[in-house]
Amino acid sequence: RSSDLDGGGHVIDAPNAAVVIHTGGHTGLTIKNVIAPGSAASGIGVYVWGGSAATISNVDVSGAGSGVGVQADSASGVVLESVLARQRATGIGFGGDGQGNTASACDCSGSQFGIRFLGGVQQGNAASVCNCSACQYGIVTGWGGGGSFSSFTLSQNDLRNCSQWAMILYGMSETDVGADNTCTNCANGIAVGNGNGPGVRIHDLDLSGAGTGYGVYVSADSCNIVIERVQARQRGNGINFAQGDHQLDVISGCDFSGCQIGLYSEQGIHRSFSVVNNDVRDCTEWGIDLVNFHDTEIGGDNLLTGCANGLIVWGASGMNIHDVDVSGIGTGTGLSLAGSDHTVVAGVVARQRSQGIFLSYTASDDVVSGCDCSSSQYGIQFQEQFGPQHDNIVSGCNCSGCAIGVVATGGNYISFTFAADDCSNCSGWGMYLQVFSDTEVGSGSLFTGSANGIWLGGGQNSTVTGVDLSGRGNAGTGLGAYLVSSLTVNGVTAKGRGKGLSFDTVSGQVTNADIEGNAVGVWANNCPALTIHQCTIAGDTTYGVENDSALTVDARQNWWGSATGPTDKNPPNRSEEHTSELQSLRHL
Repeated sequence: RSSDLDGGGHVIDAPNAAVVIHTGGHTGLTIKNVIAPGSAASGIGVYVWGGSAATISNVDVSGAGSGVGVQADSASGVVLESVLARQRATGIGFGGDGQGNTASACDCSGSQFGIRFLGGVQQGNAASVCNCSACQYGIVTGWGGGGSFSSFTLSQNDLRNCSQWAMILYGMSETDVGADNTCTNCANGIAVGNGNGPGVRIHDLDLSGAGTGYGVYVSADSCNIVIERVQARQRGNGINFAQGDHQLDVISGCDFSGCQIGLYSEQGIHRSFSVVNNDVRDCTEWGIDLVNFHDTEIGGDNLLTGCANGLIVWGASGMNIHDVDVSGIGTGTGLSLAGSDHTVVAGVVARQRSQGIFLSYTASDDVVSGCDCSSSQYGIQFQEQFGPQHDNIVSGCNCSGCAIGVVATGGNYISFTFAADDCSNCSGWGMYLQVFSDTEVGSGSLFTGSANGIWLGGGQNSTVTGVDLSGRGNAGTGLGAYLVSSLTVNGVTAKGRGKGLSFDTVSGQVTNADIEGNAVGVWANNCPALTIHQCTIAGDTTYGVENDSALTVDARQNWWGSATGPTDKNPPNRSEEHTSELQSLRHL
């Protein structure tokens, strides 16, 4: 008990010893002022086994690239101060059960492992103001030896220029890794995981690199990891979540700009994350790329502008994505939901993209509202694969100035709702929808000024109501439909078009429409059961209704711009509205 070994600055020269100084079971032992340069090249400089309250200070146990400087196993209250353990396989190691062990102001630079905690249950240990720079691995817990580690303090350590990782923290819980640690220019920053418990907080660190490696790597089966105000710029991946289960993690206020991928997850189950207020601009592949995320918020003004692609989520459910800016410079995808369900997208800005918002595979029960996808090639695109998409809602979105505002090609789409969307001034179509059934394109949507308004190809039981399909210069088509059955068109406006409404092999009804000033008001071909009632069809320069097949179009009870009703195509130069091959008696 309370023994004191003071080397007085002398050298212990024991180059062949397995251990230079060995202690076992002591309480209150002090070892200080010993120099053992290069001693025990493949052994241990100072070995503390068991006991408590040992203090080792001003000891030089540096080596030549192998062996261990100081190793404390199954001990508690060990204090290492101003220990030099440079160029070792392990500079300082703590193993087995123990608590309250501390390394401070120690120098383990140039070692393979600077400070390493392995095995057992360790609590309340600390490493502070230590130099672990230019190691392969600066500070390590658990990796390669298991163990459980809680309530550690890791502060003010120099972990720069590590050739592998600044820190690997496995099996850790209730630990704060904070601002005063310096981790720049390492091949990789910090890895956490393999059973990490709650309460690990990584914050206010600079983990930036030179275009490769990971800033933060979260390994399998971790939860309640908090990553705040971390800088991990110019990395391969700013943050990477590996395969396994993760839940209740928080990523907030971080800077992952200039990475290949800012935030990335591999396969696994990831639940109840919060991703807010992060800067993920100018990433060369994706700003955020997530797989199997559920019940997670991505919002709070995350910035993803200037990325090759913005944000992609694979196989998600219950996501809340809001107030994110994923705009580009004319290429790439802003936001992609691949096989998502029950996801809410609100207030997303995705301008000047090849695809502003892209919903693919079996994306269903999703809501996209209040988003701005203007000036993109495709504002919002649906592409079904491996099963139908159903029950998606798009409302209040700005898709103006696109080549096509909203587009869906191939596949099978059921029970969609489009409402109050701005698809005006598109150079191709405002909406181009194929094989839609039980779908409503609803009131308040705008298609004015677009080269063409709405195209419906295939499907059944859909409704277009209360939309303005007008153009200018008698060009383009207001509403076009092909191979659609049981189509309902109600309360639409179609003015100044080449064809106001165009139906090919369509059955359905048109009511309460304002069809004026077009070249042809309504064009029909091979329509087995088409009715047009209670509409205004007037001022169309060629035909009010043109039917190019022998099948009858029922166009009774319409206003034709004249109290005497419509005029047949012969003679063609009557002042009233002209019609062809239709039933139009009992006019309004």
